[in-house]
Amino acid sequence: METNTTNNWSWDNFVKNVLCLTHPEKSWILDESMTWTHRFCAQVLSYGEIPKHVAFILDGNRRYSKKNCISMQQSYAKGFDKIFETIQWCLRLGIEEVTVNTSTLNNFNKTQEEIDALFDEIKTFLKRDILNELGVCITFFGNISTLPDDMVKVLEKSMLMTKQNNKISLNIAISYTGHDELTNAFNQISNGIKNNDLVESDLSVEILNKCMYTYPSPPPDLLVCTSGETKLSDFMLWQVN
Repeated sequence: METNTTNNWSWDNFVKNVLCLTHPEKSWILDESMTWTHRFCAQVLSYGEIPKHVAFILDGNRRYSKKNCISMQQSYAKGFDKIFETIQWCLRLGIEEVTVNTSTLNNFNKTQEEIDALFDEIKTFLKRDILNELGVCITFFGNISTLPDDMVKVLEKSMLMTKQNNKISLNIAISYTGHDELTNAFNQISNGIKNNDLVESDLSVEILNKCMYTYPSPPPDLLVCTSGETKLSDFMLWQVN
């Protein structure tokens, strides 16, 4: 009797033949840019309850810079690479919306060199054609009036170029803090009452929601702090519960 001595079993074949072929609608698992470990984990995750909206607190750039003996600009660049990688993962998992904080009002207390480095990397990130090709719809929120004119033009161009995309929404907080957002919301309501556009009896959670920078985006289902810190970092204080 002829014996087959060839052993074709491997984890990669297992992922392809068992996980993927039994669920052909999830064929993105064969993406060659992912290792088999990444593909396996993504496939397993996709069978659980997937949040529709995930927010990320991006923190720790200075610590990363010091630990790895690199400049802050290099640290920011690596951070935006991770944002892009995260978007790809979220697309594969079927997450519909991602929110990230790229800069806070407190960033303006840093040196001009560091501020310029951050803004340069934001611009570089937004120029990636692959974002548009992947169907990423980009929006921005925060105290945009504090930004330089050239930065505002970059944001406007990015929103205009991606507004028709519908694969995933990427909300980028820039020049943002939760306290500033709440203050702005209360000022809007106060002005509305002064101008007789609102009366005190109109005040409600719904009205406050509509006054937030993030409106009409829904609250995140999951908030992730990437630095290992267990703090909100003044991010989405009203939306997170």
